[in-house]
Amino acid sequence: MKNYNILAVDEEKDELQLIKATLKNDYNVIIADDANEALKIMREEEIHLIITDQKIKGVSGLEFLQKSSEISADTVKIILTSYMDTDLLLNTINNSRVYRYILKPWDPKELKIAIKNALETYSLQIENKQLLERVKENYSKTLIMLANALEARDTFVQGHSERVAYTSKCIAQKMNISEKDIELLYSACLLHDIGKIGVPESVLRKTDKLDEDDLMYIKAHTSIGVRILSPIPDFSDMLPLIRYHHERIDGNGYPDGLKGNEIPLLAKIVAVADTFDAITSDRPYRKGKNFEVAMKIISESKGTQLDSEIVDIFLNMLKEKNISNIWELEV
Repeated sequence: MKNYNILAVDEEKDELQLIKATLKNDYNVIIADDANEALKIMREEEIHLIITDQKIKGVSGLEFLQKSSEISADTVKIILTSYMDTDLLLNTINNSRVYRYILKPWDPKELKIAIKNALETYSLQIENKQLLERVKENYSKTLIMLANALEARDTFVQGHSERVAYTSKCIAQKMNISEKDIELLYSACLLHDIGKIGVPESVLRKTDKLDEDDLMYIKAHTSIGVRILSPIPDFSDMLPLIRYHHERIDGNGYPDGLKGNEIPLLAKIVAVADTFDAITSDRPYRKGKNFEVAMKIISESKGTQLDSEIVDIFLNMLKEKNISNIWELEV
């Protein structure tokens, strides 16, 4: 248990020494008699548990605990106090995620049990966080695997989904879109063309101009993608982006002929990133254009195919960065 660092904070130095003497055989105990010193320690050391009085020098106990949470959100907190302002105590507990409080004079046995239980809670929180990170990592790998499985059918589009996902994420960050929506956007982009699994390989690899029948197959890929993914609840929020990323501002897109603000914002972002990558990538029937030509084509699509505001934001990003490789967009 010596692996756990406990920070005790109290303006009474005798109290701090008593806490340290009680716990030193089981834990690494660090003491501080004012809030500013304690916060400095937290910035320099990994603290697993805080024991603090409700009244400390420097700031109030509530303010100290709130600031400590900004430094380390996972650190468990115990209040050890003789100051019985019930309203203030409850406010501190509710707003600072305090594990529990113990009244002074405290019993060493009770304190040790409380700390043991609190650190078990801390360990569980960390394990859950690590598990969630592994789940998210595996989820992302699954999405990439599905995208790669699709692109393995056509060497001309390898890496397309990841480039569109990356470009869309960069645009969304520039637009101050929430992290949650950016995660959704990135995931949807990795699967935005999954419906092309249902498009004949002869059409995907065709070197001549696509005829009406070919275009019918191509245009069906957004609807096919929704049908493929709709049975999976975790993919439900992605479906509008996958279905609508080929809609046009002027209403001449597919599959539903949406126009203007009828098209979801995130789908409009995908459309810009997807179009740019399509222009700059090699295809069986043509070589990809350079960035300068692609930017001109994209600019000419404002207000008809693509959203004008998003195009302007994207083009300004490219001009500011002066790049020739899309992976440099975020650098």
